[in-house]
Amino acid sequence: MKDSEGHQKAQELFEKYSKGFAAPTLSAAEVLSKKTEVVLVDVRSEEEIVVSIKEGAMTKKEFEDKLADDFDAFAHKTIVPYCTIGWRSGKYSDSLKSKHPSLNVYNGPGVLLWAFHGAPFTCNGEETTVVHTFSSNFAVLPSTHTASSLPWWKALFVSVKSLVWVGSE
Repeated sequence: MKDSEGHQKAQELFEKYSKGFAAPTLSAAEVLSKKTEVVLVDVRSEEEIVVSIKEGAMTKKEFEDKLADDFDAFAHKTIVPYCTIGWRSGKYSDSLKSKHPSLNVYNGPGVLLWAFHGAPFTCNGEETTVVHTFSSNFAVLPSTHTASSLPWWKALFVSVKSLVWVGSE
């Protein structure tokens, strides 16, 4: 698949899976052009994040710890959770906005779209082109990147776990 076709498919996946959430979405270009400070929050599973994380992002746990310690530090920042294609980050964005209505929260582009926009990823502090795509169904990346994904049975477990996690908040 050509990169232009892959980018289009990644965009279609994002549009399909990020629909129906109260939190508005932002494209990668919109995030990159924001005038306010942007806080990127990776809500993917630990198994996914250990492969790579968008440079400058923090995990959900890191973000929630910092938010609990100093809520005011995030008052005028743009909070942009992301996952692979926008579904898990959409659920988290809605939950976050429900708990903290004063926060400026948007559902961000997933790792697929970040990769097509040339965003750097890191693994243990070192730049990498390997990106965890959750499952092989979403392994749509530019030719400069390599996809890694969970086996189908683990992907199913993570999906069910995230449904329970979001519903229990």
